[in-house]
Amino acid sequence: MIKLINSKVVVTILFVLGILVPVFAQRFTSVEMKSLEKAKNYYNKGKYDQAITTLKKVQQIYFYDNYLWDLRCGYEYDRYNKQFKVDYAKALKAKQKGVPKSDNNLAWAKSTQYRKELIYSCSTASLVCGKQETASMVLHELFIEPLDVDAEVKKEAKEIFAMAGVEYKVQNYNSAIRFYENALKADSNYFYANYRIGMCYFKDEKFELAVPYFKKAISIQPDMLNPRLKLVTCYMKIKNWPEAYTSCVNGIIAYPDILFFMQLNEIADKLGKNLNRHWMGRDYLPGILTITEQESVAATSPWSFYRSAKDKIGDYCNDYGVVKKKVDFTEQKYLEVFAWELMLNKTETEEQEFGFARKMQKEGYLDCFAMVSMYHISFSDQYIDFAKKNPDRIRKYIDTYLVK
Repeated sequence: MIKLINSKVVVTILFVLGILVPVFAQRFTSVEMKSLEKAKNYYNKGKYDQAITTLKKVQQIYFYDNYLWDLRCGYEYDRYNKQFKVDYAKALKAKQKGVPKSDNNLAWAKSTQYRKELIYSCSTASLVCGKQETASMVLHELFIEPLDVDAEVKKEAKEIFAMAGVEYKVQNYNSAIRFYENALKADSNYFYANYRIGMCYFKDEKFELAVPYFKKAISIQPDMLNPRLKLVTCYMKIKNWPEAYTSCVNGIIAYPDILFFMQLNEIADKLGKNLNRHWMGRDYLPGILTITEQESVAATSPWSFYRSAKDKIGDYCNDYGVVKKKVDFTEQKYLEVFAWELMLNKTETEEQEFGFARKMQKEGYLDCFAMVSMYHISFSDQYIDFAKKNPDRIRKYIDTYLVK
């Protein structure tokens, strides 16, 4: 089933689309600015295909530009959502008419295509650019979060929740809280009821009261991103920096989203420390040809060794890149970590950009560097396995090497 992206990323996208004109004026030619304005006008009119095509012409010149990738992910996000609604209506109508399932699947053709293009854009953006909040959130929702977090919630609780939603929408938060609390009386494990009470208190700036509800939401659905982010923000708002730090590190262990690192940067500063994630952009993944739309200098050493890792260890791994058989040429348990080990071992020159990676290899924390600092959605299954087995090790890596 194709998944519709939650509206939670809209704020990020609108923020990006709203602030970039002054930035563009400083960095692009007048011709390129006109193209970007043209793309924006197409976007504002809902002509997403034209907007994306026009934007991509500029992006071919500035392929590694963070802002252009933000725009593209935003355009493709809205295009996919719009097409999803159209295709959903078609599929529902076909089902009601008794159309065979195989034929009914054709109704999803366009949104399936747009979904693939959205995933490509978000995946590439987060691979080549370091601060891709929108791309990261979209990928997390598509691949990490449960499809229906409250599927087992009692019907009575859902009916009360719907009444609470009416009050929440018009910002009657006290009234909404009473309804949400009644929903919890009907089913205490209602994720969104707990989360929404937390949000009511959050919007009323009663951050301490919001904390226990965000914590409860996390305990019910630990893979959901928003309650973790909001919990950290609550502690930041009340200036409880130690708790903010702990909650943020816990969030990174659950999922190394760029937003956690952005929060951690501010928290570290308040604690009189500095954060350096030691992230570096790249165009390749182990065993996969370039995912970018142009030739890259990364085709030469040392990345050629990185790319060849799958050929050497692939037979020892499961489909997700987790090593499952005994290997006599490495102690690494994950394809991604082995790829870094192979590249560092086979590269004699001391490239400045690989200095921290080499240090982590020497210190015995190459796995944490590869999995945490260099996290990418493409090896999320490897990370999940790694984090489950090594939460304290990740915490020590952050405390010792990233925050100083």
